[in-house]
Amino acid sequence: MASDSCLEAAINTVLSKLGIHSSRLGEVTARLRPVRLPYSSRDDRQLRLVITSASAHIEAGEGTYSVIVFERQALRRMLFVCVAKSIKLESDEEHVRDELSGLKLRVKVPVIVLDDCMIKFHWKRSVVELDEEAIAACNSCIVWRC
Repeated sequence: MASDSCLEAAINTVLSKLGIHSSRLGEVTARLRPVRLPYSSRDDRQLRLVITSASAHIEAGEGTYSVIVFERQALRRMLFVCVAKSIKLESDEEHVRDELSGLKLRVKVPVIVLDDCMIKFHWKRSVVELDEEAIAACNSCIVWRC
């Protein structure tokens, strides 16, 4: 991925918010692959793999931080950027109604656990989505409109 000034500005804002300075931001931005939302798969393992492979590490301040970016394209591009010393993936069960069959299904929903908060994905129709308010409430993350 080529350098993206909007992505770089979003990451820099999160780092500043956390009091972290890094001179290698361009390298990290070039390596990042934002996870596109909404994500349309019920396979919990596949989504975990996508999230894990999309994250990057940045050496800054007092250690190494993980960076994960989710991107939603609508009328305006929105980035959900999270930076934390540790980003773990867990899962939670949720009951959803399948629109095609009308059946109630039990699915595993990924939960991102950061240093100071948890962000749970949720099902909206047949796709996995992130909650903007949950991300905005997390100190390690921001919602950035490009």
